[in-house]
Amino acid sequence: MKRAITTLTAALLGSAAAQEIATSLPLTSVGNKLMWTVGDQDLRLIVGVSSRVQLDVYGAQFDPADYRTPDQYGDENYDTGTPKAPVSSTFTLVNAAGEVVKQQDFGVGAQDWQTFLNSDLPAGTYTLKVRTQGNGKNTFAFRLTSVSAAVEADHLNVTIRSNDWVPALNVYNPGGPMGIRLYDGDGESELQGELRDAQGNAYPVKISGELQWTDVAVPETPGNYTLYLRQPQKTYQWSNSVGFELSTGPIKIVTADTTGRLEIQAELVLPDETLPTQATVTVGEQAYNVNGAAGPFTLPAKEYPVRAEPVTGAEVTVNAPSATVVKGQTARVAVQVKPSVDLSFTADKPEVCVGDVVTFTARAQTAFERQTLPANLRVTLPAGFTANGETSATARVDAANPGVLTFEAKAETAGVGEARATLAPWNQTQTLGVRVLPTATQIELRRAELSPTLAGETVTVTLRLKNTSGVSAPYTLNDDPGAALEALDPTTFSGELAPGEEKVLTYRARVKGDGGSEGQLKATLSSSCESQQVVGGVLRVQTPPAPAPTPVVTQTRQSTVRIPFDVPSTRGANQVIVAHQPPAGSTYVPGSSQLSGRPLADPQVGPSGKFYWTTPGAPRGVLTYTVTHEGALPALASPTLVGKSAGGLTVLVGEGNLDDLGACAPPWTPRPPPPRTRAP
Repeated sequence: MKRAITTLTAALLGSAAAQEIATSLPLTSVGNKLMWTVGDQDLRLIVGVSSRVQLDVYGAQFDPADYRTPDQYGDENYDTGTPKAPVSSTFTLVNAAGEVVKQQDFGVGAQDWQTFLNSDLPAGTYTLKVRTQGNGKNTFAFRLTSVSAAVEADHLNVTIRSNDWVPALNVYNPGGPMGIRLYDGDGESELQGELRDAQGNAYPVKISGELQWTDVAVPETPGNYTLYLRQPQKTYQWSNSVGFELSTGPIKIVTADTTGRLEIQAELVLPDETLPTQATVTVGEQAYNVNGAAGPFTLPAKEYPVRAEPVTGAEVTVNAPSATVVKGQTARVAVQVKPSVDLSFTADKPEVCVGDVVTFTARAQTAFERQTLPANLRVTLPAGFTANGETSATARVDAANPGVLTFEAKAETAGVGEARATLAPWNQTQTLGVRVLPTATQIELRRAELSPTLAGETVTVTLRLKNTSGVSAPYTLNDDPGAALEALDPTTFSGELAPGEEKVLTYRARVKGDGGSEGQLKATLSSSCESQQVVGGVLRVQTPPAPAPTPVVTQTRQSTVRIPFDVPSTRGANQVIVAHQPPAGSTYVPGSSQLSGRPLADPQVGPSGKFYWTTPGAPRGVLTYTVTHEGALPALASPTLVGKSAGGLTVLVGEGNLDDLGACAPPWTPRPPPPRTRAP
């Protein structure tokens, strides 16, 4: 006998608060002979995390000895024959693709726990159908074991056998409209009901008639409400089966959940603000791509190691080396990405004479690639220098685009000073000492900037001289091209400049070195200045681009598929269906089907992609059709021949898996080919 009680727990999906539903009544599948319009019990198995799921059923078998016993649970057979016609139930579990995962027939037998399912299931929603055949009702209960799974239903059938009030349904209303629908109560003479709130206030309930619905309004005040049912004295029926639905969502009948939730946040930490960013975070063995925030993810409750992938040009930290997921709670992982920007500051001449010019360069550079970063550059000159150009710049920098501030300044008075460069908002400072000798210079020396160049190419190095005095100025200039250049012409120049004269000096050089390297140039000018004038320079060796991939050339071919067949016997069929799985990767050519050289209508196509041709019933022949494809065709599948007559379908030759024959699409219609990926 069934001595267990089914306890239901339900939740309103999509609501802010959980709605718990409980019943002390057994689940009931109503037999097809009783003509209930909602007699079939359709449920859903929700698997939250891919894992092993065990579903046990108590009382799946029909117990003929249960009816009208003192401790009856609910199995009832109303058949009037002797012996009574049997009552049986079939439990079928179907996945989202419509494939049967498990099916089991339960006949007559003693009631006990039986394992219906014990398998590893991918996360998802499955349909569990309970169908009862016969003139009776079968009652049962579920027991579920899993990391995260639940059985729920939009419509639930239960059976009551009691003259005392029984808590049939307990609901929580978070506030707002809510209704309980009651089906087939058989009227007030067979069933009574009332709705009670947590304070004991009772609200009358109208009982629905036979095979009829009635709506039970739940007060909109937030709180717990219980629907009580009982059978009046001297009812006609021994027991009463009723159906429930909720206006606000499905009913979770049984839940097994040892999981918690995990949320991951990724922040880009800048000196003056924090922004969402992307990060790859591995929790346990699972990697998550986080774009600002990700989750919540449902995970089994336990401790997981946490690791964030490094980011070029940034320091990556996590709030803790591990995350502990607790059942029913949410664990949070916070990742911070802190990029860095470096400041460099140079002067092409550390020592000059009065009247000479110095080129100052402040550079903000980062290896960070993901997005541009703010960079505000500013240079403060020492006393005695006059800038020729802007001494500040605002830029957005990344790995490919540094921020550069370059300008000239003229030395007006002798002395030793310090130039200062600052980079905001990164709080960086660089200083340079600059010495101005009291001797006035006659010649200004400048170097033209060199663009980044590939190794092996030839560049022209350019230096400019200008006599700023009123008398002639002799000079000797030597330029050291550095390690990244091989001079192809002389690099030493000498001569005399007339008052106000300008001269451009050049030589050719070949670039050498590895991509990404830098070479330092140094030109030294000897003139009337007390010190030699020096001007530096930089050549950056470019990294060569990756070679372009070789284009992939594909060629479309056309082939004819031949299917010879010979049926030993058509078994009285007036038509023969030829079923064939086309070669993988091929495309059918419309209008190409022929039977023994004569045109044949295009095939129908089943959901599996199998082709079906209907022929007049000839026992033998050769069916051909044309396909287009790329590359060689694989081995052809064997055909299946099916006889079709008034009596139905009969497999004549081949395997009999014709599950998709009844779901065929209309005769074949062209479909666009899959996109091809070509190299640029």
